[in-house]
Amino acid sequence: METLQFYLLFNTNFMVHTIITLLLTFTLLLTLVFAGYLPNLSLIKKDWKTFYPTLGVGLFFLAVWSLLYYLFF
Repeated sequence: METLQFYLLFNTNFMVHTIITLLLTFTLLLTLVFAGYLPNLSLIKKDWKTFYPTLGVGLFFLAVWSLLYYLFF
């Protein structure tokens, strides 16, 4: 019984880690897209009026996800 509980705990923990890692990656990718670093996907032309705020918002969300990740896991 203890082995099954350990397996389920490990599996759930692994899934949560995977989901949070995917969220971090997705947030970083979105930041790069909106900031204009990936020209083929960019929705906003790269100019300084939109560059810094977009990068700041993306890095803020990245920091929040990272903080949640390290606080709870």
